[in-house]
Amino acid sequence: MLGCTYWLTSAEVVDALLPDDHPLPVSCCVVVNKGKSNLQLARLQREGVGVPQGRIPGLVDWLPPERGRPTVIGPYRPLEDRELGRVRVAGWRRAGEQLTPLLHSKMAVCCVAHSWDNPIGVWTDYLDPVSVWMGSANWTTASAYHLESGLWTTDPALLEAAFDYITAVIKISEPADSQAVHPSPEPVQAEWDDAAFAEVLAEMELDRLAEGLEING
Repeated sequence: MLGCTYWLTSAEVVDALLPDDHPLPVSCCVVVNKGKSNLQLARLQREGVGVPQGRIPGLVDWLPPERGRPTVIGPYRPLEDRELGRVRVAGWRRAGEQLTPLLHSKMAVCCVAHSWDNPIGVWTDYLDPVSVWMGSANWTTASAYHLESGLWTTDPALLEAAFDYITAVIKISEPADSQAVHPSPEPVQAEWDDAAFAEVLAEMELDRLAEGLEING
């Protein structure tokens, strides 16, 4: 499950996201507004299972920077299949009565994980969204006593839009222990070393031609 909410304090919600309550493996990444630490978030971070980043197409090449610069991906450096934290934060850390923009969306995108043999012969894992919940309620115990609205849907167009939205939220997020006052997104889009890839492909083509000459020689 990929989700975002302003506030998460509900033990029931956390219970539903922990692997012990499911017959199949379950993983999650929940982004909350910065500065909202509490016991339930700490429990989810401690006992939950994170989502492998490589399963989210829009995040495959988004990695932490190296020495202040985007990571460079070359032919001899495989993409790092890092795990997204179960809890991440986004936005501003509020100081006193200062008003700051909030992560106010409440959304849960439920997915199933698939694997397929891609054209270059490498197994690829990816997430396929199957349903989405959206509503006004924060994921808190108190929300049960409020007048709230919400809906579940499996509409394909809305699923695609929700998956893109939650991917964009994760892109601007930070690790749960971030102390940054202002938004300081941790992942940035990596740079591909196209020249190095072209050189390797050219060498492979030369080897193929040489092998053909030997066979026909």
